[in-house]
Amino acid sequence: MAKYRFKAKKGPDEIIEETIVAENESAVLNEISKRGYYPISIELADKKHASREIFRGPSKRVKIGDLAVFSRQLSDLLGAGLPLYRALSILEEQTSHPVLKNVLLYIREDIKEGQSLSDAIRKQKKYFPPIFVNMIHAGEVGGFLESVLDDLASFCEKEQEVREKIKSALVYPCLMAVVGVLSIVVMMTLVIPKLMVMFDETGQKLPLVTQVLIDISSYMQNYWWHVLIAVVVGVLVFKRVTHTEEGRFARDRIKLQLPIFGDLIQKTELSRFTRTLGALLKNGVPMLQSLEVVVDNISNNVLKVELKKASEEIKRGGNLGSVLKQSRFFPPLLTNMLVVGEESGTIEQALNKVSITYDREVDRAVKNFTALLEPIMILTMGSLVLFIVVAMMLPIFQMNSMLG
Repeated sequence: MAKYRFKAKKGPDEIIEETIVAENESAVLNEISKRGYYPISIELADKKHASREIFRGPSKRVKIGDLAVFSRQLSDLLGAGLPLYRALSILEEQTSHPVLKNVLLYIREDIKEGQSLSDAIRKQKKYFPPIFVNMIHAGEVGGFLESVLDDLASFCEKEQEVREKIKSALVYPCLMAVVGVLSIVVMMTLVIPKLMVMFDETGQKLPLVTQVLIDISSYMQNYWWHVLIAVVVGVLVFKRVTHTEEGRFARDRIKLQLPIFGDLIQKTELSRFTRTLGALLKNGVPMLQSLEVVVDNISNNVLKVELKKASEEIKRGGNLGSVLKQSRFFPPLLTNMLVVGEESGTIEQALNKVSITYDREVDRAVKNFTALLEPIMILTMGSLVLFIVVAMMLPIFQMNSMLG
């Protein structure tokens, strides 16, 4: 337990300062919320340098899974007839996520001051993707906020599902890579130097592969910091280059052109594009505004540029399907379905069908990616280990043949 000093707003013009004993800052924040105050800052009473301004909001991110739970629960509470302010209060009390709890406090206070939910969430755009603001605003205008929140929950759940599939597919290959690299480093820095002593004592002429391996091992022992500096410099240069628009574009173009991995990236992005655009259009968000949100939701800059061009063409009177047909990054399955959907007035349904198709394609691409990556890594690591073993055994075989 420790003493904390906090500053909070009690009313529109009244600011109070008090000192309380609590376990941590989260407990202080909970106490301030229970009293109905709006927090401004919290600091340890005996450590002035520990002050933490919180009116700017927390710094950690809110995961998309937490947003899915928030959306679903808020939809259920509103569907049960609770007022929005009361529903947010209940969610704030029951959530165990400290960052989301703090965010809900700010949203609830904005609602209390008469702002709309979309405006309150817009202020917390660091924690909510743009689709939340636009869909909730459309739901507020159309009077179907509960339905919109339910759609948002489904959207977030699907996004989380796709991300988890990709992450789980990469866990085993990454673990194999780490173990393989560590094994090789141990052999090069600990095992081979001991064998070098034995070879030096015999004075025999070493085979070329053995000498190359010994030179590499010696370099790693004596000049490992060269490798470290090269890695650090490479990372810094890469970050500096990718901070520029041209650098990010070049990086993402290379990603799309990679064998196997590029196909997975493209299908993942197309799945996200169709799912996001379909959800926005279904809930009454205009096409141009929806495309702006979709562009923010796409991570690949090459596809972003293509969608921005499409948005400009639509402003001049073009159709989305016809415009995207001109790009090689959007396959015929997608563009043809868009053309048919626009002509028949069922573009939302068309996007939903394409989204389901690409979700299946992502599953298939993930399986293909892992099925090919694992044997490639096993073959690569095995070849390196075989090279080391052969290089070490050749002098021993030579020695035995000389003695024989």
